[in-house]
Amino acid sequence: MRIAAYMLWFVLPASMLAQSSQPSKTLDQLRDLAGQAKSSGDLQGEANYLCTAAEQDAKKYDKKCEKAKADLSRAVEQAHANLNMGRSELQHKDYQGALRDLGKITVGPDHEAAQGLIQQARLESGQMSPEQFSAAVLQQGKEAYARGDFDKAELLLTQVRTPDTQHTASQLLTNINIYRDSMKQAAAMAGSDDYKGAAQKYQFAAMIQPNGPGDPKKHLQDAQDAAAKQDQENARNTPAPVLATAPAPVSVQAAGQLPKTKAASAVKIKALLADAHRREDGGDLQGAMQAYNAALQIDGRQSDALAGKKRVMAAMATDPAALEESLTQGIKEFYASQFAQANDAINVYLQDGGQQFKGAAHFFLGASLLSQAILSDPKNQDAINSLEQRASQEFSLGRQLRYAPPVAAVSSKIITQWMRTGNRQ
Repeated sequence: MRIAAYMLWFVLPASMLAQSSQPSKTLDQLRDLAGQAKSSGDLQGEANYLCTAAEQDAKKYDKKCEKAKADLSRAVEQAHANLNMGRSELQHKDYQGALRDLGKITVGPDHEAAQGLIQQARLESGQMSPEQFSAAVLQQGKEAYARGDFDKAELLLTQVRTPDTQHTASQLLTNINIYRDSMKQAAAMAGSDDYKGAAQKYQFAAMIQPNGPGDPKKHLQDAQDAAAKQDQENARNTPAPVLATAPAPVSVQAAGQLPKTKAASAVKIKALLADAHRREDGGDLQGAMQAYNAALQIDGRQSDALAGKKRVMAAMATDPAALEESLTQGIKEFYASQFAQANDAINVYLQDGGQQFKGAAHFFLGASLLSQAILSDPKNQDAINSLEQRASQEFSLGRQLRYAPPVAAVSSKIITQWMRTGNRQ
């Protein structure tokens, strides 16, 4: 099975290469490129070029292709043996032997793992400082993140150890968690035929990392196509309106807005409080917080909601996992344009002692406040000025922590204000 897996590893790239730009090259060019690859120790490249040439001239290059693949297969098998040997030597603190055997691995799927073990050997033997190790691991993690290998990126980024690199690693790990959650929610929405909701979630995931695992761009297109088809079918199945009959008024409450009458407000608040109590009793602190906040949006002085919110915030303060969940929820609310809820959830994280992701918390709280300012009534300049000032303060705190925001995932207006805050420091 091991040999079969390795054969699949190096045969597939050759096939992919043959389907792209290689057929346009002449046989002489492919021969020369294969020679250059062999001279530089790139056995994978040599096999690719010779096997592509064999597709054009089987008589002349078939045997050379097979020989190159056999050489590569042996090299990959030897690399795996060297990896096992190097790992054993490292466990027994034979750092010189580990560096020797791991350094021999230049091809195959074990190359990246070998590089990580080499860095570990240098760190443990004193040849590399913790700062150098963290910088190297962070760089590899960023490269894995950029190519969409989140499992590998997560493994590397969790090894970052020094404060000057941890904030970047934490940001990427947060992005990975939010990405995975968005993809999971999108799949659930698509499964329940909520294609528009799924499209929004896939679009958010694609903004975080377009080539992330699961191909969010393809899923986004599929969801958009399904939503359009769904709209067309609904339009065909909707009977034509009777012109003589006035259309029924749209329920404000059904449209997701605040109820207009006191009676409707009381009913809505009662339902929200019941939901909040149920979630609080069940340990769903974040869900309870959302329900209490929704009740306070209707009546900001509602005593039960205020007391419940205070209880939940106190409970979250003693639970780091709940604090991190609150921050994650706040960021989600920001992207859903639920800015009041975003402010509350992120403030819970900051006010109750959240530390690991403080830079991200300050940035997204500032972004939420600035978004509210942008959307405010232009006539209410005092409110706009207050929101902008508070946003600037949050941005300043985030920049002091050297947070690097996800530029592609937020409005250019927000990034411009973020940069201006830095220029004023």
